[in-house]
Amino acid sequence: MVRNDTFVSGDSAGNLIFWDSSSCTAIKTIKAHSADILCMASKNDGSQFFSTGVDRKVVQLTMTDIDNPTSWVITAEKRYHSHDVRSILWIQDRPYECLVTGGMDTLLIMSSPVNDFPHLKQYRMPSFPHSPPIELAKSARLLMARLENCVQIWSLGDGKNRQFNS
Repeated sequence: MVRNDTFVSGDSAGNLIFWDSSSCTAIKTIKAHSADILCMASKNDGSQFFSTGVDRKVVQLTMTDIDNPTSWVITAEKRYHSHDVRSILWIQDRPYECLVTGGMDTLLIMSSPVNDFPHLKQYRMPSFPHSPPIELAKSARLLMARLENCVQIWSLGDGKNRQFNS
C-alpha cells in the first residue's frame, strides 16, 4: 500500500503499475526500469518510494499531489551496484534516515541522508573482507588500520619510562 488506497507492483518489463485497491484496476503505469523490478521500499507516510532490480538502478518516485493517486513521478535515479539489486530497505525510525541496498555483487551499500538522493553519501560494506582490517608490523612498531574510506598507520611507542600526571 502506498497512499490513498493505492498499491504498486513491478513487472518483468520494468514497469511500475499503480492499482486502486477498491476496484483492483490499474490507474497508472510508469516505465522506471529496463528490466525486472525485484524490490521496492516505501516511506512510512506513503508519499515516496524506491524501486530497484536487474538493471542495477535505484529509482526514487514521489507523489506530487497528495489527493491524486495518479500523480507519481520519477524524481531521481542512481546506479550503486555492478549487478542485480536484490534487496532494499528504507530505515526511517532512527536519528537519521538511511537507504540500504544489497545485490549480486555481495555489497551492502548504506546511503544517507535519504532526502539528498541521488547525491547522498554512500558507505560500501563488502561482505567478504580480503584481508584483516588491522595489521601489526612488530619489528617496525607500526599498526595499520583499514577503514571504510582510508588507511591509518600509527607508530607504537616502547611502553617504557612513561609518567602520567593526574
